[in-house]
Amino acid sequence: RGTVRVSFVVGSSGAIVSASVTGSSGDARLDRAALGMVRSARVPAPPEGIGGARHAFAIPLTFR
Repeated sequence: RGTVRVSFVVGSSGAIVSASVTGSSGDARLDRAALGMVRSARVPAPPEGIGGARHAFAIPLTFR
């Protein structure tokens, strides 16, 4: 159980170009699982007109 904060960057094609744990749950297994989830996620390309080649996000992932 715990919450991991993951930061990631999505490129203009929708590909995850980088991801990292920015807030550990205190459990290395949960941290690795959260990072793996984000890295393997399929993200749609941003809509046209938003601008910028990359977009950064930070999300909490809670495991119960």
